[in-house]
Amino acid sequence: MKPSSRQKATFHALPNAPSFKVRKNLFQNLTESTVLWRNATGKGYEDFLTPSEMAELSLFFQQRHILAHREGIVDQDYLDKSGDRSYSVGQKLVIRDQAVLRLAEIVEKLGMNLPQSLPTTATGVKNT
Repeated sequence: MKPSSRQKATFHALPNAPSFKVRKNLFQNLTESTVLWRNATGKGYEDFLTPSEMAELSLFFQQRHILAHREGIVDQDYLDKSGDRSYSVGQKLVIRDQAVLRLAEIVEKLGMNLPQSLPTTATGVKNT
């Protein structure tokens, strides 16, 4: 079931959100954000994505970091964290159209499924 425009899976919409400390730009860290979502709702991103999709999403997050903070130049930290052996230190990261489309598919799937983990009210309506 697709969530309506009124059903937004945002952390701050959760009734227990104020009980969690959320650091700035948490969404940029896949591991921390899934742990926070799991602690708040009982389900993490891995409950909505396959292991393969989680691995792809993790790689895309690492690539975003390289693009944003290293002007696309691969460093050892990227190689260690991503496990991407198609590059060597100092090479320029190349992002292909297919990778962008795949990222969009995974993010859409996650975004469409996150509302399932929102608590329901006594009337059975999802909290928004």
